Amino acid sequence: CSFDVTVSDNEAPTTPTLADVTGECTATAVAPTTTDNCAGTITGTTTDALTYSTQGTFVITWNFDDGNGNTTTATQNVIVDDVTPPVTPTLADVTGECAATATAPTTTDACAGTITGTTTDALTYNTQGTFVITWTFADGNGNTTTATQNVIVDDITAPVTPTLADVTGECTATAVAPTTTDACAGTITGTTTDALTYSTQGTYVITWNFDDGNGNDIDVTQNVIISDVTPPVTPTLADVTGECIATAVAPTTTDACAGVITGTTTDALTYSTQGTFVITWNFDDGNGNDIDVTQNVIISDVT
Repeated sequence: CSFDVTVSDNEAPTTPTLADVTGECTATAVAPTTTDNCAGTITGTTTDALTYSTQGTFVITWNFDDGNGNTTTATQNVIVDDVTPPVTPTLADVTGECAATATAPTTTDACAGTITGTTTDALTYNTQGTFVITWTFADGNGNTTTATQNVIVDDITAPVTPTLADVTGECTATAVAPTTTDACAGTITGTTTDALTYSTQGTYVITWNFDDGNGNDIDVTQNVIISDVTPPVTPTLADVTGECIATAVAPTTTDACAGVITGTTTDALTYSTQGTFVITWNFDDGNGNDIDVTQNVIISDVT
């Protein structure tokens, strides 16, 4: 007798339970395996993509074929989900003396790479003080980081020290408030508690203060010099005449500072001898300037 033995595999491979494949920026699936009663270990195949780099959930359908006409399919989720926010940067202070402008800073993100911060705050400040800008860094995948940055406007430079010319006059002199420049305040006019007008001979010092309004000021001195260098006006003195006797009267002249000046002399004023006599008059303005002027006294008896 003869017997036909037929071996027939009609049992499909075991349907595996496939764990999700996850990643934040990208995820790549590796072909899974299952078991089969005849074929042993079977590696799945698929026509779907294995790598995904877009946020979301993707499904790969794996096919397990035992080579004997039996197949099993199983699905596997590939989940790309960025849950890590951008790196929180340490932002350096932005500084300036008169004004300061911040520039959008950057940070890094594992998925997005370099991210530039955004803000609704002002970027430029021109008032003294410390201001805070809040920057937001968004990775585009729903994760954000915030960081603050100080903008400090602090004027630490004093006004320019001017060279102040002497104020001069012979009889009187009045100083006018001088100016200087400042990097932030522009033109600054000096102030002082000293007198501005002087009418006595000598040298006086005015101390001017220049304040930029931001806590920086300087003191600068200016000389006021009163020096009378002009002598009195030289008068023309008429002869004093008489037949028997004549007496001179002290004449006057004018001076720019002293006004009317009366002449003085050490000579005699009265003469009673026939002849011509000369009196030398001195006119002194009291400020170191004087002149000598002569006057004739003529005694001539013509009667």
